[in-house]
Amino acid sequence: VKLKEIGATNKTHLKDYEEAISQKTGAILICHTSNYEVKGFTAKPFIDKIVKLAKEKDIPVIYDMGSGALVEEHRFGHKEEPLVSELVDADVDLISFSGDKLVGGPQAGIIVGKKQWVKKCTKNHFLRALRLDKTIIKLLQVTLLNYLNGNAGMKNIASVTAILESPEILQKRSRNFIESLPEQIKRRLTIADSTGKVGSGAFPLLQLPSVAIKIDTEKEYNANRLARKFRENNVPVFGRIENEKLLFDLRTVSDAEIPILREAMKLILTNQAV
Repeated sequence: VKLKEIGATNKTHLKDYEEAISQKTGAILICHTSNYEVKGFTAKPFIDKIVKLAKEKDIPVIYDMGSGALVEEHRFGHKEEPLVSELVDADVDLISFSGDKLVGGPQAGIIVGKKQWVKKCTKNHFLRALRLDKTIIKLLQVTLLNYLNGNAGMKNIASVTAILESPEILQKRSRNFIESLPEQIKRRLTIADSTGKVGSGAFPLLQLPSVAIKIDTEKEYNANRLARKFRENNVPVFGRIENEKLLFDLRTVSDAEIPILREAMKLILTNQAV
């Protein structure tokens, strides 16, 4: 198989596809830039135009989404991130995307598409090495059933809940957390404006407005040494250092994990030998 790249880094036109197709062309492969974005002087043809061209040439279109968004909320107003359903509606032959990342399920690769092309994938000998085991399939099933149950079901998916959490809710959670601590620790903590990132190959430039609990370091304390103490806790706790201050964003701390963070702070911030 030869992979023939077309167009330029910033601009690709439909004519680039037309000129590249020959009698030996087996498929058109499109890879979504899920872990970087090209801004400014850019252009690319709409997927329906590419699908129409492929049908005229009797070749399939394969679209590798990378992260893979299942619901509108996952796009946060950024239309650059396509939905799986949109590509299905556009008549794309094969679509591949991650089972974790934006989907929020177990680590897995998912292929959806037209029966004749999916069947070809299942006949590939690599399937025996790459197919999912029963545990992953069950976890994936539970995840997708949560999507079918709408907003109530999606609340059971930790990554989705974290991504969609509003700054107002995070502010309230942070304030309640601080109030639950002893006075000697409370006066060392403040709530600061923060930003979160989706990461993991999705929305590389997106900044999520957030808040974080900031630990004011005293003279004998060092932010790096303090962070290491939290990492070395019985249950490791990872914070973020900004401007020589250690921050904890509760966006990625579940309600079940709050007691763990609270006990870690009690233990470490009352220990003067940091």
